[in-house]
Amino acid sequence: MNARLVAHLRRQDPTRQQEPVGDPEAAYKIAQGYAALGDRVSALRVLRSSVAGGFFPYPYLRSDPLLEPLRREPELAEILNIAQRRYQAFKDRFF
Repeated sequence: MNARLVAHLRRQDPTRQQEPVGDPEAAYKIAQGYAALGDRVSALRVLRSSVAGGFFPYPYLRSDPLLEPLRREPELAEILNIAQRRYQAFKDRFF
């Protein structure tokens, strides 16, 4: 794991900041970075925050190759289920 990259991600990590960050898609990008660097715990924490914050493009999330290091994690399945429910509710309401 590249220590400089991890340190940079941690400085940007919205789940570690005092004030809530209003960009859940940016949080998703940070989760992708954590996953790519092998920090599964941080990746899942930030991914959960991203989905809870309103970024839930389920079809993309389920096939994103940058999340591949997380595929065997039970927590990822739980987060994807939440994203799928939110995605479907949005689709049902607006389309």
